[in-house]
Amino acid sequence: MDITQYTSLYLQEMRDNLAQLNRHAVTLEKEPTNIPLLQEIMRLNHSGKGSSNAMGFKSTAELFHSLEDVFDAARKSKLAITKDIITLCLKAFDQIEASFAAIEKTKKEIDCSAIAAAVRASAQMNPAPATTQATTIDAATDVTVIPDTTAIDFIRVGTEKIEKLTNLAGEFALLRQHASSLKNNPEFASVLEQLTKLTDDLTYYAGNIRLVPLEQAFGRFPRLVRDLATVQGKNVRFEMTGTDVELDKTLVDHLISPLIHLLRNAVDHGMESPDVRKQLGKNPEGTIRLTVERDQGFARVTVEDDGEAIVLGTLKEIAKKKGFTDAVLDSIKETNTLDLLTMPGFSSSKTVSDISGRGVGLSAVHQAAKALGGQLTLTQSTGCKRFTVSLPLQLSIIQSLLVDVTGQTYALPLVHVRRLITVPSTQIQSTLGQQATVVDGQDVALISLPTLFKTNESAVKKEGATTAAITETHIVLVDGDKGLIGIVVDRVLGNADIMVKPIATTLKSEVCFTGSTIIGSGRVALILDVPGIVQEHTVNMKQHSPLPRAS
Repeated sequence: MDITQYTSLYLQEMRDNLAQLNRHAVTLEKEPTNIPLLQEIMRLNHSGKGSSNAMGFKSTAELFHSLEDVFDAARKSKLAITKDIITLCLKAFDQIEASFAAIEKTKKEIDCSAIAAAVRASAQMNPAPATTQATTIDAATDVTVIPDTTAIDFIRVGTEKIEKLTNLAGEFALLRQHASSLKNNPEFASVLEQLTKLTDDLTYYAGNIRLVPLEQAFGRFPRLVRDLATVQGKNVRFEMTGTDVELDKTLVDHLISPLIHLLRNAVDHGMESPDVRKQLGKNPEGTIRLTVERDQGFARVTVEDDGEAIVLGTLKEIAKKKGFTDAVLDSIKETNTLDLLTMPGFSSSKTVSDISGRGVGLSAVHQAAKALGGQLTLTQSTGCKRFTVSLPLQLSIIQSLLVDVTGQTYALPLVHVRRLITVPSTQIQSTLGQQATVVDGQDVALISLPTLFKTNESAVKKEGATTAAITETHIVLVDGDKGLIGIVVDRVLGNADIMVKPIATTLKSEVCFTGSTIIGSGRVALILDVPGIVQEHTVNMKQHSPLPRAS
């Protein structure tokens, strides 16, 4: 029987097992006598050995077998689990992944015998730490760092979701057959109502089926932090909370690389060495936490550490030595430290290494968040600093407010919209090119999209313009850097669920758009990047005097 047809299924299952083995091994390093954990690791290695043998990948199976011997010896208290033992096992896991990559590409495994022999030899050692150190020191100095980007190639879907989607498809087929027989029958209104409900349900469950548990996607991070800390001789405890949340696969794929950059920065820049931490009166073991929260249509992922604080003055001194001009540095205030950290080419590292120093990391995180309609923020408190990446939960179908501006329809994601107001045009004041009005006793700056887009408003016919449109100003209130800010529109067309499409190539360089969509009339509408628009407006107005209070 030809079993090569099962190779894809084998690799899918084994890579899932391998991800769990990596996570468990890092935990075992902190809890070397955790017997239930050792038993689970044994089970996963035994499964790997059996499946590899069944597929005819004998060398890969032999490596799984040797790892099984190590953890069996530890379970029976014949072997002490040390940092070097874990490092050797992690190196073996990397070899197994390399074998999987070869199988995927050439249908043939690689030779794993050398590292299998080293692993097996470690299982026979005396549990005394001195012997363990002497035998495995070479492996300890060769740490593999997980690559920046690894998208999720498959999604495991529960049978309940599949059955729900299948049932909805069946109901659609019956309803379509019923609708075709009605035509002008008055009963068609009832069918249309059912069709609308089914469409909403199908959209919901189709999106639901793309959800990925973050525990699965973020499982590589404990290994990443552990390896980076080992390379730098730092002692770091890594904690994750909120990873039971499920997010859209596309969103998760885009989160992985920014979070790897943030974790690298936390280890490399944020965390001091154990000796330095002792001198500062801190615990020699530093802590890095990754926290996931869902809040008002956003996923907020925070990476925080209890390491060295970020001091703007120190950063400016480093930037000056790297060639940044005084004019640029003087424009950066204490509240905008992130502006300097995210500048392309800036790095606080004194040297360039495999981990950092090229001034790409935080700039890449900032750009990635911005491209997806989100943002990167930095907050600091005593003994703690936090980088937070906020991204909209839905990337494919989103709820939006459709507006008309000079005859062009735009979509504003509802997650950014706070209120809609209409004020008499006489209450709009303009000073030094900046418009403003008063909302609930507070000054609110206004953004003119034609001005921001540098379009000739008078040259564009305003569709549906009325007397009211001249005497009244429609404003969409969104969050600004220091409170609400208003986007002026000609008309509010209503809410709509829209399908996000890639933006046209000619507009990719524009900071004001995140995508496009097709609205009910068949026309194309651009999706506004609200955070980007607010930031662009703020930059344009930086040189202007403070706004006068409107009377």
